[in-house]
Formats: sequence, structure tokens, C-alpha cells
Amino acid sequence: MDNNKKVLTQNIKDINANITQKVKANIPLQFQYVLGVYFLSLFFMMLYRIASFFIHCFLSLNLSDFNLWFLLRSVVVGIRFDSIALCYLLSLWLVVMFLGTLFSFNKKYIYRPLHIILCFVCFCLFLVSALDTAYFSYFNSHINIVALSWLQTPKYLTEVIARNPQYILYGVVFLLTIAWFLWLMYSLYNATLFRTIPPYSSKQPIAKTIILGIILGVVCFIGARGRIIEKKPLSISDAYYCDNDFFNQLGVSPVFNLAKSFDERKHLKEQSFPVVDAIQTKQIIDQEFMNRDDANNITPSLPENINIVFILMEDVSLDNITRKEMPNLYNIYRTSLVFTNVYSSGISAYDGLYSTLYSYPNVFSSNPMEETIIPKMDGLPNELKDRGYKTLYFTTIAQKQNNVSRFLSYNGIENIYSGVKINTKKEIQVLDKIKTPFFACIMMNKQSAKEKKNVMDKHIYQFISNSKNHSWYKNTLFVFVGANSWGEKIPVFMYNTKSIKSDKNNTLASQMDIAPTVLAMIDKTYQNKTLGLNIFSERRTFAFSSADDSLMVYGDYYNYEWNKNNEEHLWKLIDEEEEEQNSVEEERLYFDATKQEPSQSKKMREYAFSMFQTAQYNILQAKMRK
Repeated sequence: MDNNKKVLTQNIKDINANITQKVKANIPLQFQYVLGVYFLSLFFMMLYRIASFFIHCFLSLNLSDFNLWFLLRSVVVGIRFDSIALCYLLSLWLVVMFLGTLFSFNKKYIYRPLHIILCFVCFCLFLVSALDTAYFSYFNSHINIVALSWLQTPKYLTEVIARNPQYILYGVVFLLTIAWFLWLMYSLYNATLFRTIPPYSSKQPIAKTIILGIILGVVCFIGARGRIIEKKPLSISDAYYCDNDFFNQLGVSPVFNLAKSFDERKHLKEQSFPVVDAIQTKQIIDQEFMNRDDANNITPSLPENINIVFILMEDVSLDNITRKEMPNLYNIYRTSLVFTNVYSSGISAYDGLYSTLYSYPNVFSSNPMEETIIPKMDGLPNELKDRGYKTLYFTTIAQKQNNVSRFLSYNGIENIYSGVKINTKKEIQVLDKIKTPFFACIMMNKQSAKEKKNVMDKHIYQFISNSKNHSWYKNTLFVFVGANSWGEKIPVFMYNTKSIKSDKNNTLASQMDIAPTVLAMIDKTYQNKTLGLNIFSERRTFAFSSADDSLMVYGDYYNYEWNKNNEEHLWKLIDEEEEEQNSVEEERLYFDATKQEPSQSKKMREYAFSMFQTAQYNILQAKMRK
């Protein structure tokens, strides 16, 4: 019986060996070398990711994050991103090996230098991964172009190692892994490329070589692209799959993240708009924010430790708040403190989220929430968190969308809840469990492009009506904000029948002004460090919105348009008398005053671009401080 088992086992081994031998025989040794380097490098990059997990859980004592299932998912996600870097890297070697196989120019003076160069390049990839393991454990973010510039400073490196002696151990482990990798690469070279060099012979049929070369080329192209169907390039946020920030970050490839940060820096330098003189910019900014921290008796006061709930509504303009289109919201609107002259900062709902919570403008398509280097912002979540508030964010959009979850987690939002559908019951259940004052931001996204406004209206009604049955309702300020629009005013109104009187405020304002206004209502000593203003105490000279290539600036009597083709228009409001004199078309409210009033165009343009320049400078400084 035992002999039969031995024979059967031996037969299975022989079959497997035979299959392996046939597979190897059908794949040229040059291609085997490239595949070997790919899988070998992928394995070592995966080891650094696993090391980050154990350092985080055990050395940093975050045992609550010890989850092997999430680790496995992060490793699988990470392989996808690591493959992008490796496929870009190995594409050149794949072409050389293809030509070497096809034309049989198997020379030692060709393959040996290529092998040494590839070993050095892989060493650089692993060095980035190793540095990132230490950096990630210390800063809870991945290494980037800013961090790299600091790491190049010997004094800084010495100070970091002195404060954290375990980094010496990290260095020793890194050198051991590199020695292991180089030995494996040496073995791989001897088993593949070395055996193609005379007196060895490795001639392959031309047809088979071409077919295999095309297949590997297609696979390499798909791997470098990161996706097959979608046109949009792979972004960092595609690694996010859960509500846990650590595991979302664990799936991000350090090499991919570093490359993206270089690309973003290049994009920022290439981004062009009319530059305003530095002195002029300072004068405009100083004039606008001269008195923004002055105590103002006009600003209503909110009760101490009042809860704050922001409800951001995608694609809802002020004109949509009608009895017919959104009847439930209209009833709330009528009993609220309403700001009737507010413009959004951008055309995307996430532009609105960024500007509403952090009081900074969107500089055309450059939204810091989407970038790899996340700045520390002085926004509403951080200010309320410092005052003892629990901060939460609810959304129906997946974690990976626009890098929002990572940005919010780094900037004051403690808990993020995402789901497929709007679930007002879940939101209320979460809020019920909180024993401290809380700030909750609820993003009411449209579930589809064809969804009507009354669907969102019903969800809002359900949330407000169900909240009335809970103890925290009477001590909660509800702030309704239209997240985005273009050329239209957005609804902004505050609802709390106990603490807020029904009223209307017609002051010209921007979406950026909402957070400073709420904070001034909570704390009259609040020191504003953003680009927003307290609507009650300060009148904004102009409001403005930006899209990818366009800018709109709004005033009391003028609207100004500009695009990146340097086309501009100044639209002036026509009053009743002026309308009769100009015999304009019926119901037309503006006329083109571009040629008549160039100084007004310049004033509005310089105001907006001064804000942009100041925002970019402040964000860059925040990234450098990080």
C-alpha cells in the first residue's frame, strides 16, 4: 500500500515536472528573464507593504487595526499599483529581449550591462518602498516629492534617526533584503540570459517569438495603464475600498504615489493664468481681509456646544427651492435664516465640499483634495474638533471618489460613512450614539443624472422629520448648502427654530464664507486663517467661480467672464430706466460693457487671480510644513 502511494506521488511529480519543462521550452529564455524579474520585484514590494502593516499594528500599538482580511485586500490592491510601475520599467527590457530573441544577438556585453542596470533600478524602487515604510509609520502618509526633498538633507535625516533609533533596524533589514534580491537576480540571470550566450544555443522559431512578444507586449501595456476599459487614468483614490484610512493607504504603491507627486508639481508649474503683480496682490488681499477678525454685534450667537449638521446638495441652485420642485425644503427655507446672494466656488459637488468646509477656492481644475500631497487646512472640521466636537462625514459615493476620504481624514473628519444609497436611518442611528457635541457633513449626491430634485427633497424631509424624535434635534443647527452651480446662486440657509430667527441676508458672498460665518456664530473670538469672510461682518468685494478653463466673477452690478483663451466679457446689470433707454430685448437683464468699462474688467479679474495666487501659495506652504 505504501509502495503504491510512493509510486503515485512520484508519477504526479514527474507529470508536473514534465509540464513545467514544456512550458519553459515554449517560452524563450529572454522572456523568462523579464517575467522572473517582474514577479520577483512584485514579491519584494509586497513584503514592504506587509512590513508596514506589522509596524503599524505592533510597534505603533494600533492593535485595533490588526485585520488579516483587510491586509489581504490591501496587498491585492497594492499589486495592481505596483504592476504599473514595474510594467513601465520592464517595457524597455521587454523590447530588447524581444529583439534579442528574434535576431539572436545574444552577447554577453549586451545582456550583462542590462542586467546590472536593471538590478540598480530595482534597488531604487525598493529603496523608495523601504523609506516609505519608515515614513508611513511616522507620518501616516506616503513619501512624496516634498518629503524626498527633506530626506535629502543630512541634518534632517540625522535628527529623525536620533529620535527614532528603530530606523537603524529598518536599514539593516533593508540591506539584508537587497542582498537576498541580488542573489536571486544572479540566479535568475544564470538560469536564463546566461544560457542564451554562446556556446549555448537558444534559437526559437520566428513565428512563436513574434506571437509571444505581441502577447507579452499587450499584457505589459495593460499593466502599465492600470485599467482596460475606462479612459480616466488610474488615481491614488482607486486604492480606497473601505472606511479605514490605514488600510486604504496600505494599498497605495509608494513608487506610484511618488511619481504622481512629481507629475502634480509639473502640472502646477504648467498651469497658466494671468499673474497679478505681487505688491498688487498683497494690497488686494490686505484690503479684503483687513477687519475680518473684528468682533461684530450683528453676528448672531449660537448656544454653547450646539450640534452642527451641514447638508450639501448636489446640483441644487437657489431657483430650485420652490413649492413645486422641492416643497419640503421650501417649507424649511421659509422658516430659516437665508443668505440669498451666495455663489458656488466651482462646478463639481466636491469643489463645493472643499470650499464649504475649508474656505479656499478651487483654482480651475486643481483641487487639493485630489492630490497626493495633502495640506493641513484651517477649516471648519479642525476648528470644531479642537473645540471638543465629534466630526463625521456621510456620503453615498465610494471611498475612492476624488480622494475625498483621505483628505477629510487628514483634515479633521474622524469618521467617514459611505454607502450605495442615501440612508437617513443609519445617519440618525450614528448620531444617536454620540455623547459629545457633533459636526456632521452629509453629502446628498444625485443617484443618477436623470434623478429629479424631488427625490433629494424626500430624503431631506425624512432626515429632518425623523431627527425631531431624538434628543439632539433641538440643540442642532442645520445648514443647507447647494454644493455646486455655474452662473447661478446657490441656496444657503440655517435652520433651528429655537436658536435662529427667520430672516434674509442679501450680502454678496461666496461658498468660502459659510464656515467662517458659522464659526463666528459659535465663538466671537474665532481667529479666521482662511480666505473666507464672516458674511455678517464683512462685505466681499466680489465672489467668483472657476471651472477647468473658465472663470466667472460676480459683483452687485457686474458679472465678468474669462477663459484660458484670454476671451473676456463684462456684463452690466440694466435697471428699469436704463433698459428703456437702450431698447434691449424683453427680460434681458445685462448688456455687454466689455469695451466701455475695461477698468472694471481689470479690477474684477485682478481680484480673482489675486485670490488664486494667494491660495496656491498658502497651500504650497502647508504642504512644505507637512
